[in-house]
Amino acid sequence: MLSTWAKVARVEDHAHFRIDALHRRIQQLEDHVRRLHEHAGLGPLPDRPAPLDHELEAVRGLLSSGREQEALQLHRDITGQGEEESREALRSLSAGF
Repeated sequence: MLSTWAKVARVEDHAHFRIDALHRRIQQLEDHVRRLHEHAGLGPLPDRPAPLDHELEAVRGLLSSGREQEALQLHRDITGQGEEESREALRSLSAGF
């Protein structure tokens, strides 16, 4: 009979296997969409899509509560931009208050 820790390890191994499989499938789908986009004559896809409204609202919420560092990190995580680009974007968002 397996110990509790052995069962947990098996579940974690299975979860990691499924996550890896999902990452591979997502990459395949992204590659396919990129080829379709270029085939349609629309040029290359941007590396990341534009932030969604609710994502920007979360950043604005952090800014309005004075949590600038957290807002900066969240914006960087969402957009993939560097620190200076994100700081400039936060200045623009702050101006909208």
